[in-house]
Amino acid sequence: MCQGQQRRLAMLDRPKHLLPVAGEPILCRTQRLLEELEPAASIAVIGWPALARAAVSLVTLPEPGYCVLDGISQTGFLWGTGRVLVLLGDVVWSREALAGVVADNRRLFVAGTRDLSPSQGEAFALSFADREEVEVELATCPCRVSGTGSPLGFRKAQGGHLRRFLWWAQRRRGLKPPRKQDWCPEIYHPIDDWTDDIDTPRDLERLGALSRCARAEQQC
Repeated sequence: MCQGQQRRLAMLDRPKHLLPVAGEPILCRTQRLLEELEPAASIAVIGWPALARAAVSLVTLPEPGYCVLDGISQTGFLWGTGRVLVLLGDVVWSREALAGVVADNRRLFVAGTRDLSPSQGEAFALSFADREEVEVELATCPCRVSGTGSPLGFRKAQGGHLRRFLWWAQRRRGLKPPRKQDWCPEIYHPIDDWTDDIDTPRDLERLGALSRCARAEQQC
């Protein structure tokens, strides 16, 4: 998913998904790893026309909607009959982390970092096999209401639409997160390595470190 408007990184001369990591654009790196890990997978990039040269198969949405969940909802014609794995396009994945997500065959899970507080941590991927159930959850997740006025009652409802999808899916299933956690192990896949997203000016400062990790990974 590369359909966002990139408001926080508007100063860039290119889509953030094409920022280089170890000499390879983020988007190209993710596609290459997916092709190596799951050769039979059908890959599509949902994004801007500017990504056409870097995308295996580019799909543009005329009205992407308010958030990434709106965009995912509109990609149903691409889901086919197998498992669907949705990745955020601005994430620099380690090979190990992406391999773990690809190998996880649960019918529904969200993957990301363990700390899901408002200021730290994020959800990077959504995987599902039950299309009808996920369609309902995408349509009903209260993403557009923030603060204490949220129908969910989450004070931390600002930012992180996949994170809010996780909370919503947990509530709909009657799952209660363990103490001091925002996520339930039943439908969460934690990532504990250097995998990270690029979303703010501060994130740009980490590109050098991510490049070094990527190079070290290639040499192993």
